[in-house]
Amino acid sequence: MYQWGMSNVRGRSSIYTCRRNSLHIAGGNRGVRMNRTIGIRARPDQVADELAIRALAYAFADAVNRRDASTFESLWDENGVWEIGAPLHSIANGAPKIAAHMIELVEPLEFFVQLVHSGVVAIDGDQATARWAVQETGRSRTNGPYNNHAFYEDELVKRDGAWRFARRSYRYVWLDLKSPIGGEVIGQANELLLPSKEGRT
Repeated sequence: MYQWGMSNVRGRSSIYTCRRNSLHIAGGNRGVRMNRTIGIRARPDQVADELAIRALAYAFADAVNRRDASTFESLWDENGVWEIGAPLHSIANGAPKIAAHMIELVEPLEFFVQLVHSGVVAIDGDQATARWAVQETGRSRTNGPYNNHAFYEDELVKRDGAWRFARRSYRYVWLDLKSPIGGEVIGQANELLLPSKEGRT
């Protein structure tokens, strides 16, 4: 049996924790091993690392949504591996090939949006694992629908003070390639997040 709990530290609720040696997350031919302590207890020394890892997952979605190959490539370790599971299996190795594969996948789509929902992170020194609930919606230029719910299972590494993906594995939970997606494509995310220096106050 697993033991889950919630604590309150000076009025601030911590996340749920599960204590045991390790957890194997099944999926396809590969899973991710996560420590049973998933950032649940207060660990001030890990707060900055967890925030950086969460920012990495958000930056991934933002780069995909903007089809920004350069930013996307920068999120990966040099020898990173990006795997998309069945039934649309594909795999790419090395940051440059991963970035090229992302463009290859999104190019046929008239629009595409990836949303990152809840996530758990486990940190062990300069290595970490994480899992995120993800939703994707898109439509091809020939009106083919693409809609799914899935999990990203991550292995991360910290080099020279920066966290990057060593491996990302996308595991489909639900996939709809048949139901039409209506509506008009109006626009996409702006390339720049912040205004130019001239426009800042």
